[in-house]
Amino acid sequence: MTNQLVAILSGAGVSTDSGIPDYRGPAGLWQRDPDAQKLVTYDYYMADPDIRRRSWLMRGEHPAWRAQSNPAHQAVTALAATGTAVRVITQNVDGLHQLAGLPDRKVLELHGNARTVLCTSCDDRTTTEQALDRVSAGEPDPACLRCGGILKTATVMFGQALDPECSATPWRSPRPAPCSSPSAPACRSNPPHRWPVSPPTTAPA
Repeated sequence: MTNQLVAILSGAGVSTDSGIPDYRGPAGLWQRDPDAQKLVTYDYYMADPDIRRRSWLMRGEHPAWRAQSNPAHQAVTALAATGTAVRVITQNVDGLHQLAGLPDRKVLELHGNARTVLCTSCDDRTTTEQALDRVSAGEPDPACLRCGGILKTATVMFGQALDPECSATPWRSPRPAPCSSPSAPACRSNPPHRWPVSPPTTAPA
C-alpha cells in the first residue's frame, strides 16, 4: 500500500536547537575561527597531516556527540507515526533524525553521516567512535587498519561532489511532491540543486 509522499528537506537550522552550531551563521564555526574551513576541505585534509590531526580533535570535541533530537526532529517522526509516507532529505550529518526514531530507510543523507569513518583508499568502514578512541589513545591521525590509508568521516567535505547515486535516489518521477524546508534558509545554507527530475508523489509508509 502506498500513501501520498511528504518530502522534507532539512538543513543546518533544524539541528541548531540541539546545540550543534552551523558553519556560516552569526555564531557559526567560521565566524569564530575562519581557518576552520580547512579542517573540512577535502584537498587540505588529504594533503596535510596537521590538518587531519586538528580535524580529528575538532570532531572529538564536537557537540554532536552530546546532542539529542529536538522538537523539529521529533515532529517529523510523529508525522511518520501517523502512517504518512515521510522521507527526509537532509544536508545534516549528525544522525539526529534517526536518533529521534525515524528509520534509516526514510532518511537520505546527502552529505553523509559523521558517525561512520571510511578509508579513502580501500573504502573499509568503521565507526567514528572507534577512530576517536584511537585518537584518545595517542594516535593523532589514525590510519586504516586494513591498508594504512587515510581515514575520514563518511561525510562530503568541501571540494567533494555528492555521491551521484545518493543524490539521484529520490528523483524517480516527473511529478512534483509536497515538500517542506523547515530550516536551511535561516542559516544561509545552499540547498541541493540541479536535481534532474521531481520526487515521486507516493511511497510506502
